[in-house]
Amino acid sequence: MNCMTAETIDKQPLTFRIAHWFGFGFAGVFILYGVVSAILAVLDRNYANLGVPILMAVVGGILMIFPYAFKGKKIWGWGGLMVIYLGTILFALMDLARWESLVLLILAFIALVALVVPPTREYLKSR
Repeated sequence: MNCMTAETIDKQPLTFRIAHWFGFGFAGVFILYGVVSAILAVLDRNYANLGVPILMAVVGGILMIFPYAFKGKKIWGWGGLMVIYLGTILFALMDLARWESLVLLILAFIALVALVVPPTREYLKSR
C-alpha cells in the first residue's frame, strides 16, 4: 500500500501537485454538476432530463481515474491528463468570446505546462 506521508509529499515538486490537483478539480466539477443536477431534477419531479446529469457524474468518475493514476506515478495517468488538458484547451479556444472560456484556457494551459516541465517528468521517472 502506497502511504502518502508528509515526507513523500514534501518531495513532490510544486508542478506535480499543480498538475494533479487541477485534474482532481476538473473531474470533481463534472461529478458535482451531475450529482446536484440529478438531485434537483428528482426534487422537481422532472425525470425527462435525468440522463444528462447522471452521464456527467459518470464522465467525472471516469476522468477522476487519471489524476489518481498520475498521483501514483503511472505513465498512462500522465498521458490521460495530457489528453484531458489538451482537449480542454481546444474546447476553450473554440469559444473565446466568453470570459469563462478564457479563464479555463489559462488554467488548463498552466496545468499542461506543469505536466511537461522537467521537475514533473524527473519526479515521474523516479518511481
